[in-house]
Amino acid sequence: SIRPIYNLCKLNANQVIQNHLSKADKYNFALDQLGSLIGINSLNHIETYDVSHLSGDHAVTSCVVFNRNGPSKKLYRSFNIPSNLAGNDIGSLAHTLQRRIKRYEENNIVPDLILIDGGTNQLNFIQEIIASSKYSNIKVLSIVKGIGRVRATETILSKEGILEIDSKSSAYLLLQEMRDEAHRFAIQAQRKKKQKTTRYSELDSIDGVGKVTKKILLKEFKSLSAIKLLSIQQLESVKGINHITAISIYNRFNQ
Repeated sequence: SIRPIYNLCKLNANQVIQNHLSKADKYNFALDQLGSLIGINSLNHIETYDVSHLSGDHAVTSCVVFNRNGPSKKLYRSFNIPSNLAGNDIGSLAHTLQRRIKRYEENNIVPDLILIDGGTNQLNFIQEIIASSKYSNIKVLSIVKGIGRVRATETILSKEGILEIDSKSSAYLLLQEMRDEAHRFAIQAQRKKKQKTTRYSELDSIDGVGKVTKKILLKEFKSLSAIKLLSIQQLESVKGINHITAISIYNRFNQ
């Protein structure tokens, strides 16, 4: 059979093209290739979403944006998830997209494609949300982890079914890159949320320290670790903190 030879030639040709492209051209090439596979003539703007949480706590959803120049980090966003949706990835994603859709008209930036991490259930649910909105022409794809989470074994799903795509193609590698970037950004946002919650909770336990005082302290000294090193005199110098409150804060961290 000449099929293996054909596949090898196709792979080599694709690799030669990629090696000689600039960064911007690589994304242009990948977007054009992906667009032709999914029926989008001009694929310019993609949003990818991922949900991150710690056993349901500190849940956030990330939204990363890729365009013709690659990742557009100034357009990245993270969304805090309500506690009643903790641990519910589909519900968290739906909550995020419903909020995001409201912003499309305000920002005048609408994606051509949305990519999510998940299986058929997630895809169908999100597809319904998009279909019922005024932006029903947005295409939705889902990337499903392979067995054992081995790279290059992921399956790409659309509402029409499995997308036949070469795992070594520019389009496939772009989908992987966007999924990985959304995951990285989600974890980063989730860790920041956890750190913020932790530092606020430690200050919550101090008598005389309310919401306003917490904000003043964290704005002035940037971190809980810096606050822990302050003397009573330094604490008293902060607007709104009297001698008794300064002693309470100092004693809390110096027992």
